[in-house]
Amino acid sequence: MIRSHSTDFASSARTSILSTFQKWFHSNEIISRGCFELGDKQEKIEFLWMDAMTMEHPFQTIFSVGLSNKQMETLGSASAFNRIELLMHLPLSWPAGGKRLQFAEYRWPEEWLRTLAQSICEGSIPLPGTHVIISNDEPPVPLGPGTEQTCLLLIADFYQCFPVEVGENEKIHFYHVVPLYTEEREFEKANGMQPLLEAMAAVGVESLVVRPDRERFV
Repeated sequence: MIRSHSTDFASSARTSILSTFQKWFHSNEIISRGCFELGDKQEKIEFLWMDAMTMEHPFQTIFSVGLSNKQMETLGSASAFNRIELLMHLPLSWPAGGKRLQFAEYRWPEEWLRTLAQSICEGSIPLPGTHVIISNDEPPVPLGPGTEQTCLLLIADFYQCFPVEVGENEKIHFYHVVPLYTEEREFEKANGMQPLLEAMAAVGVESLVVRPDRERFV
């Protein structure tokens, strides 16, 4: 469920997001990964890709631009955010750009990112507050070939990704998208989010990078 917003906001938001990501991840080059259109007005969500060639951020990053142009309905939830974007970190060792999409074992993270964006806009995924775990079917099944991970953690304003102010009293919140194993989802159900985040923090920034065969956090 979305409410359309002005072209001026869209332009300002895009400029703010790009400059912010370049600052956060120390990258000078940002490449378009294509876009898809929403609704009768042909509103667009674009996906962009960058390398972060530093020891602090040793990964590729793909992120959305355009979700935040649509002011989401929060359904009365005080903790929900009405302007959001998604981002995901991929290993530097993975094929870059279009080459990655030629192989199913590398393609599924980006496909899920697009699916999440589409589903959030359509309202089939409720707008989350600070975090939400989404399962691929029930019981959960693998997210893609070459992995046993079955769920996706969306966590907002996490690890140096702070809300970006655009215009008066308007903030864009960024959700990291992190694949999880079923056991990690069950751990969070039993113990709450904070113990899971603490286990991820023990791994460091690598906990946010897609690793199809990584060890369990818990």
